[in-house]
Amino acid sequence: MKKRIIHISLTLIVVVVFALLYFHYVLPRENIISASLTQQTVEQITDESDIIITGTVKSEDTSWFHNTSKRIQVEGWESDKVRYDLKYIVTYYTVEIEEYLKGDGPKEITVGLLGGTVRNHTYIFEDSPTLTEGEKVLLFLQPS
Repeated sequence: MKKRIIHISLTLIVVVVFALLYFHYVLPRENIISASLTQQTVEQITDESDIIITGTVKSEDTSWFHNTSKRIQVEGWESDKVRYDLKYIVTYYTVEIEEYLKGDGPKEITVGLLGGTVRNHTYIFEDSPTLTEGEKVLLFLQPS
């Protein structure tokens, strides 16, 4: 009787572990992050951009971005001693530059945009553009 209870218990533990792994690694997860952007004119965007280019998207690579930062100091808050983790997905696009409309630089650059999919995790940042391979683009850029 004891052996049977142990056998059933071990079987149940194995099933629970596989179920947890399935839910964590196999089932898709989607995070949608929303932000409000202020509407700007073409003149404002042009003035604020260090580089403006036309080009063609050659490739994309998506990966996790992990940054540990200090919180800002707020009165009555001991936040200078507290750290928090920022973890989100960034898609890096390699763009072959056809023309610099403002600024100068190499013939190929990498542009990182928030959002993308890594394994079964998808982050969608509203108002963040997505590019596709082969697409002709006009980009207004600032260094990050």
